[in-house]
Amino acid sequence: MLPDGRILLVGQGSVAATSSDGGHHFSFSRVAGRATLTDIALDSEGAGWITSDAGLQPYQVAAKGESSNLSSAVAKP
Repeated sequence: MLPDGRILLVGQGSVAATSSDGGHHFSFSRVAGRATLTDIALDSEGAGWITSDAGLQPYQVAAKGESSNLSSAVAKP
């Protein structure tokens, strides 16, 4: 859970998924490279690190309504 209440998940294929509606809809983004993302640690400002099978990557969460530094696509169930 991010400080602003959004949900952030990371997973295979360098994918990060963010939800601002309690998990009903997610925006999917791809982190640089192609790895299995295993964990994320963030400070209260949204800056931190993602761990993966390829090592550590710095990460900065975009503020609500701003685009992140990741390529993204919106998916709805």
